[in-house]
Amino acid sequence: MALNQNSPQVEDGYIRIANSLLEAIISFGFTQRELLVLMAIMRKTYGFNKKADDMSASQIATLCNMARSHVTTTLGSLASRNIITKKTGRFGSVIGIQKDHRKWINQDLFKGNLSGTELVQGATDSVQGIDGDESGRNFAPETPPFAPEAASLLNSDGTDSVHPDTESVHVPEKYLTGTDSVQVDGTDSVHTKDTIPKDTKQKTSSSSSGDDTLPCPVGSLVDFYHKLMPENPRCMVLDDSRKNAIRARWRAAAKLSVAPFGYQTREEGMEAWKTFFAYCAKSAFLTGRVPGREGKKPFRADIDFLFAPTKFRSAVEGKYHDGITPGQPGTSAQAGAAGRSSDPRFAGAK
Repeated sequence: MALNQNSPQVEDGYIRIANSLLEAIISFGFTQRELLVLMAIMRKTYGFNKKADDMSASQIATLCNMARSHVTTTLGSLASRNIITKKTGRFGSVIGIQKDHRKWINQDLFKGNLSGTELVQGATDSVQGIDGDESGRNFAPETPPFAPEAASLLNSDGTDSVHPDTESVHVPEKYLTGTDSVQVDGTDSVHTKDTIPKDTKQKTSSSSSGDDTLPCPVGSLVDFYHKLMPENPRCMVLDDSRKNAIRARWRAAAKLSVAPFGYQTREEGMEAWKTFFAYCAKSAFLTGRVPGREGKKPFRADIDFLFAPTKFRSAVEGKYHDGITPGQPGTSAQAGAAGRSSDPRFAGAK
C-alpha cells in the first residue's frame, strides 16, 4: 500500500513507546543533538518492534541530517552515561535504548570542576551549523562526554561498577584522566585538529616557492650588476623589498625560453645573469650615454629599474639597444663583454 505523504497514518507504521520512558526523555535535559540521536535510535529499533538494532553512525547522521562526527561523539557520550546500550556489530554497532531510566547518569555528574573553555564549543550550533536555535527551543548546553568525576562509576577495566548487569561500555584509559574526546568500541573514529597526522599538517603548510628548488643568489647578482655596469647607480641598500624583486625576476627568468635565460641550475642561472648585465652594458640608453632631454642629466638604469617586471621584459626584447652594435665598445664593462657579441643567442640584438 502506497504511503500517504500528506496525511500520515498509523497504519503506515508507528513507534510504540512507554509513556514513562518518553516522559523521562523529555524531562532529562538532553541537548538537541542527543535528542535527535535518541529519536533516530528509537525509529531504528522501536519503529521495527526491536529492542536493539545493528546500525552505523552514517545511517544515524543521514536520518538526523547531522554531521557524522557529531553523531559519533554523541553516541559515545550517551553510551558512557548508560542512556543507550552499545556493542560492536556487523555493520556498525548494536544500539538500543536503556529502558530503565533510573540507571541513566545525569550530565551534571560530568561537569565537576571543568572550566567553561573545556565544554563542547558547538553547544549552541544547530544541526545545519547555524548559530543559535531558530525555533526558540531551550535545550541544555552540550557537555563534555566524559570527565574525571565519572571515573568512580567505572571499574578499572571500564565496566559499570554501579549497574553490573548493564551491557558494558569500554572506555579507553586516557578518558579516565579527563580527556575531552570520546572513542567507544564499534564507533567510527574521528580526527580532530589535534589528532591529524603530523605529515598531513606538514604537507598543508609546506612552501611551494621556487626558492626551495633553485635558490636565488641575491648577493651574487648584485655583484654582477656592479662589476659589469660600473657607471650605473650603485645598490647601497639591499633591503627586503629589493631582495624580493630580485628573487621574483630570478624565478621568472628560469622559466623563459629566450636567451640567455631558461636555466635549471644555480650555476646556469648565474652565467645567464652575467650575460644579461653585460648585454645591458652595451645599451647607450641604460648606461647614460644618451643626452637627457631639456638639459636634464642622462638616464642611467639602477638595479630597481632592471629588475622591474616591465623594464626587464623590455631589456630582454632589445628595446634599449637601438644604435649600438654588439661589437661596439663603450664602458670598460662593455669592452670586457665584447667577446659575447659572437654569441648566437644575441645574433639579432643591436
